[in-house]
Amino acid sequence: MDHYVRSIDNGVDREKPVRLFAMGKNVWRDEDAWPLTRGNAQTYYLRSESNSARFARLNQAVPDRAGSYNEFISDPRIPHRSV
Repeated sequence: MDHYVRSIDNGVDREKPVRLFAMGKNVWRDEDAWPLTRGNAQTYYLRSESNSARFARLNQAVPDRAGSYNEFISDPRIPHRSV
């Protein structure tokens, strides 16, 4: 905010507009735009493998039961590795 409010030249106007964290590589990356132009958007559904929502996977198949859903709570302070 120093740059915009106090007119302090801190270099923020020369940075790329998007900064993201790549969890798999554990690095920060600077990008020119969002969404990423090289990205490939895909739709996934969280589906339970049994009656317990404790064991669920992402699946590209549209759920066959109307009104059914699963929830997934993510806490960035406690990241979990995907399987």
